Amino acid sequence: GPSGFWITNPDNSFSMNHVVGVGTGYWFTFPVSSIGACGLAPVGPASCSSDQLRGAGGVFGPSRPYFDDLASGFGPDHWWTNQEQARTPVRLFRGNVVSGSHRGIYVDGRVFSSSDAFLSKDLPGGSIPCFGDGCPTCSGPLEGSFTWAPMTFNKSLHPRDRQYRYTANLFEDFYAAHILGYTQLDESRGLWVSGGVILFRGAVFLDTRVVAAAFMDLTGGCARASQEAPPGFTVAFEDSLFLSGPSSDAFFEIYDAGLYVARSRWATTPGTGAQFFVAKPKVAFGGNGNPIYFHESGPLGVFAQDSHSEYFQWALELPGVVNGTSGPLLNIANFEPLAWQSPYIRGSYVYSTDMFGIGSREPCIIAADHASSNPEWGKMAILVSGQKACASYLYETPLRFSCGAAFGGYGLWCGDGVPLSQCPGVVNDARLWYQGLHPWIDAHPPSVGSQPQATTAAEPPSTPQAAEAPAKVTPLSSSAAGFECSFPVPPPVSTPFFWDITCRRGDLGCNADGQHMECRWCNFGLFPSCPSPPPAAGGDSEDDDDKVSEAVREVMWGCVGLLTCGAFCWALQVRRRSRKVAPEVAVNSRSWRSWRLLSELQVVPSSAASCQARAVVPREEKSTQTCAEIERVAPLV
Repeated sequence: GPSGFWITNPDNSFSMNHVVGVGTGYWFTFPVSSIGACGLAPVGPASCSSDQLRGAGGVFGPSRPYFDDLASGFGPDHWWTNQEQARTPVRLFRGNVVSGSHRGIYVDGRVFSSSDAFLSKDLPGGSIPCFGDGCPTCSGPLEGSFTWAPMTFNKSLHPRDRQYRYTANLFEDFYAAHILGYTQLDESRGLWVSGGVILFRGAVFLDTRVVAAAFMDLTGGCARASQEAPPGFTVAFEDSLFLSGPSSDAFFEIYDAGLYVARSRWATTPGTGAQFFVAKPKVAFGGNGNPIYFHESGPLGVFAQDSHSEYFQWALELPGVVNGTSGPLLNIANFEPLAWQSPYIRGSYVYSTDMFGIGSREPCIIAADHASSNPEWGKMAILVSGQKACASYLYETPLRFSCGAAFGGYGLWCGDGVPLSQCPGVVNDARLWYQGLHPWIDAHPPSVGSQPQATTAAEPPSTPQAAEAPAKVTPLSSSAAGFECSFPVPPPVSTPFFWDITCRRGDLGCNADGQHMECRWCNFGLFPSCPSPPPAAGGDSEDDDDKVSEAVREVMWGCVGLLTCGAFCWALQVRRRSRKVAPEVAVNSRSWRSWRLLSELQVVPSSAASCQARAVVPREEKSTQTCAEIERVAPLV
């Protein structure tokens, strides 16, 4: 469907816009190039611009030949033609709204032109517009098609002279309601982002099928969305509120990029279905990504400060809302959608520094367990509680994408001229990554550019005193003498690998260890056969491996079938852009936004009479509006 805002350059300000009834509210898609371009954050000491040629953006579409021509007054060396949108943070994003749409914010789906295209101009009856993903202005691959990696740099300099440092995008007071698609339901989210490094502050999500899921940062950079979030957690929410509704399936999807949720609250509204859980893994996710990290976050009302918080006090007055004051909130996590044949299932979990503000308020983990369900916390889930038990679990389950040499090709850069050892959050032993979390980290996180000094009250069993080198395994291919795959933790015997000198970027199974393109998975799922039988390992028989491989193969083929069907259905839809934006709402206050949300819940009639009564209008701020003013803008709700 159409998008309300089709944003190909984030170096703009977006404030107080309201998008209603579209395919995507705010679509960020940048004209990145895969030809002659380096990674956005290269591994090694080279500058981002040392071997790149407009790899992170630039002018595209019909405008490009004009600006490339010196006669235009610009030319190929002018800063105008050397913009780098994929490295540029948004200038301002505040007070924006989307409702009644398929997606809220979408950062993915790379496009190739800004002009419309046609299937043919010679068909009987004349030209017809392109359909599906076939036209250059339509969304390309729907997952990981490019990465938004915001950095600071001097755009007036030629790219070869620019210096880059990581920064984060700040999205303030974003509001999304009734985000539910009627086709490709699994892609209907309030937020989907590839990279992004976005901090949401003061956001409100209501009746959204899924609030947020994210794809990992593909740049190889040591980036994090907030000062407290670990690297690899490229989306963060602070002081935000999540309200379920009839359309809600989950607030958060566990996937590749970690989500950090700090000082935020959630509650269920009337009509919420039995299928709803706070967190679920993305369908067929195997656990080889990053988890969800909650800090000082939990059900609305369980924290004493909620009753006088500018962000949450008004929501306590919502009629029918189940919160921490009216009873315990269950349904934290449901792990049913996992690909249970995956060897990385332990990596699918949620972590809370304080048991979501409930009970003993000690650290806890709700983790996947096929044979167990905890009726109080989740489905197919186990509860791990206490600092010592959590440390042991986290030590045995390192992240997949984080910062440091122990994580292979990820997290090896945080700015030109900045040594890896000075990147915030870097660790040399992947198993010790958790020491950057609360309660192990100091009460006051270190400033950017300094190494966190972890204080561990209870070390896990057998924690090494010194960092150990990543596990190295001799490859199976005899043609790869002298080369080895290198994993932070040895993979299970059911996922063999070998050294394949024919591997190229994008080939199935290549770059298995995250740092050597030639290291390749084999003999399970859809991966190619190993050149020789995988070495035997204690505890697993060949029959067991065959069963696991067959089960994974079945799941993978099922996913391929679903993707093919989804692509076919999507190809039947015309995907055109439009800019359907309501007039700006002049009132910008939390009281007004709260009143608008109450209207969304249909507990405040939009009439002058309700204005006069003001029985349920929030009172945490003194409003200077007259009843006539509220009545005048009410139709925009």
